Amino acid sequence: ARVEKRGEGRGARGEDVPHYPLSTTHYPLFSVRTPTALVTDLGTEFGVEVDESGASAAHVFRGDVEVRVVAAEGKEGQTIRLRENESVRIETSPSGLGRTVLRGAADPTSFSSVRPGQLAQVARQRRLAPLRRWQAFSEELRKRDDLVAYYDFQRDGDNCALLPNRAATGRRFDGQVQGGDWVQGRFSGTSALRFGMPGSGVRLNIPVEFRQLTLAVWVNLDSLPTHTEFTSGLLMSDGWHENDQSQNCTGRIHWQIHYDGKMLFTRDNWKDDAISLPVFDNAEVCGHWRCLAVVCVCDPEASHVAFYLDGEHVGAADMPAAVHPTMAAKFGPVTIGAWNTAQAGGSQRWVHGAIDEMMIFRSALDAEEIHRMYESTKP
Repeated sequence: ARVEKRGEGRGARGEDVPHYPLSTTHYPLFSVRTPTALVTDLGTEFGVEVDESGASAAHVFRGDVEVRVVAAEGKEGQTIRLRENESVRIETSPSGLGRTVLRGAADPTSFSSVRPGQLAQVARQRRLAPLRRWQAFSEELRKRDDLVAYYDFQRDGDNCALLPNRAATGRRFDGQVQGGDWVQGRFSGTSALRFGMPGSGVRLNIPVEFRQLTLAVWVNLDSLPTHTEFTSGLLMSDGWHENDQSQNCTGRIHWQIHYDGKMLFTRDNWKDDAISLPVFDNAEVCGHWRCLAVVCVCDPEASHVAFYLDGEHVGAADMPAAVHPTMAAKFGPVTIGAWNTAQAGGSQRWVHGAIDEMMIFRSALDAEEIHRMYESTKP
């Protein structure tokens, strides 16, 4: 509490103030009553702590206070005058009847988070805590041997057209920004890319095959596709086996959000679709950062896919490899946030919204790892 002195019996504007029944003087002062003490302000800044046993402590940071011991039966007893930088602690004696009075120096650190003038600093520290947590996770993530590509969506200086790969695999997997707008990321002071126009996205070329694959992304959608044939492309390889026989599209992956809010993971062609439970709803889709993840294990007998939303499992599917029993997953030329429309037969597959952070692993992360990843990166 921080209380200024006023005229006796008068409020801030000179009006009469009713007598406060717990006050110990004939004029009304601000008082704090605890099970063991009555702490009365005399024009000061002070703090009061009370623990579960009822023991209380008063600390004076400026001015004076009066502390009156309250006996077990509720009667007021000894009065103690505290001045600046002094404190007193009043405890119940082992018998449960008497009081023990311990004087000492004031401890401002106990009240550092609530004292006037420091609330703004504490609020800033609390706002920055998630950012610091994510930054620490990001630094450790980059050291992983199974991390093929990592895009934190932080700009590389003034180069607005470059999306750097932060994994140890280096600059060969850097992305080229095409038509996206740099916007506020999911943390204060960070950035993201907003897409939504035909041709917008980030172009990559990752000529790697995967027997095990984990993809994770943070996305903030403005809306879902409005037509039953449309999807939002999160990470889409060029080409399509049925429509383009001139390319070797075997195993190329397409990770999308379906018009009905489900996640869709396709390898090679429609015969290998895997679909999650609904994870988005148009009524609630706007303005929320969500963490999506998909895990794919390519097996000669049957490939398996698992889907995650905000660290929680939201569906799984077997993908019988009827056409290519030993087919691995691969990318090649690929786009974040859209599909190469020249290879897509005119289909509209771009994301309406922002993307902030994408990870590509050559391993199958388990449910515990994905949940830990979400907790370490959530805004």
